Amino acid sequence: KSCLRWIVPLVLLMLTACQERTRDSQTPSAAAECQQIQHSLGETRVCQPPQRIVVLAPSLLELLLVLDLQPVGYADLVKFQSDTLDNPREQIPLLGDRITQPIRYVGTSTDPSLEAIVQLKPDLILATLEMNQQEYALLSQIAPTLILPYGAGNDWQENLQKIAQLTDRSELAQNAIAQHQQRVAQVRQNLAPEIQNRSRILVLVGNQLDRGLRVEGNTNSCGSLLENIGFELVLPSNSPTGSPNLSLEKLPQLPADSVLLLGYDFSRNTPQTQDFERSQLQQIQQDWQNNAIAQSLKASQDNRVYFGSAYSCLAYPGPLGAEVYLQEIEEQILSP
Repeated sequence: KSCLRWIVPLVLLMLTACQERTRDSQTPSAAAECQQIQHSLGETRVCQPPQRIVVLAPSLLELLLVLDLQPVGYADLVKFQSDTLDNPREQIPLLGDRITQPIRYVGTSTDPSLEAIVQLKPDLILATLEMNQQEYALLSQIAPTLILPYGAGNDWQENLQKIAQLTDRSELAQNAIAQHQQRVAQVRQNLAPEIQNRSRILVLVGNQLDRGLRVEGNTNSCGSLLENIGFELVLPSNSPTGSPNLSLEKLPQLPADSVLLLGYDFSRNTPQTQDFERSQLQQIQQDWQNNAIAQSLKASQDNRVYFGSAYSCLAYPGPLGAEVYLQEIEEQILSP
């Protein structure tokens, strides 16, 4: 570890020197192809469409896949046991089947490995404001780096357009946004008869009931998508944007026609794609079914309690996660 303290800065210094020589040797035509891209922490110059992209969050991986791009390196919200994701279909939840080649795992989103990123020799790094602001200066020495908001609400659309601009895929981005909007409109139409007179929905995120539940507002995709398809979010009166922790005893005070429980469980450290949905929901479903307060709610008595994976809308706030999330909700509401 003591060696790494000086090895990493040395490697960064060498990379920076190489980049400067490359800039100095650029022809006028090559320089003309460079773009200045605004992002959350300033402006970054990118020359030529990038070919080796490292993404430091699931939300950014999702956007690359929307544009039919494959990353060479990836950081997730949870820790993987292997440095190489050589079977992404079985290793990356929900979207792994869209990854067509092995990729390097470079640590968690909040603690990415600079050494691993350097070894990949990226020509673009995509990171988030919420988790990588402190690493921006070092990441920028490795490769051009964009710091983007995680993608909650409609932020993903602007993020997608920035990445598409850099990779000459703006048409793909516009098509993806249009298809997403069409899908939302279709779900809204399909569910209108069910929602019309029962529009109030309480969205809860949790793992175990005895640890409390978070009430979701519209500041992320879990809540904003529900508003877009016609629901009215039920929120505590003292917390108009959602509540970080709500005790079970307070649930009867919230007048909801329906309840959506978004479960998560990463107790096994590395997510497993096999039976991923079941593993995320098993504990919260069992707790809900066995709890007297939960079963006393009008939504429970009317059989209007639905379950989904929090990962689909929190980790993947863009169009691919939205498709999984909306399909889960639509199927449950319309099932006999």
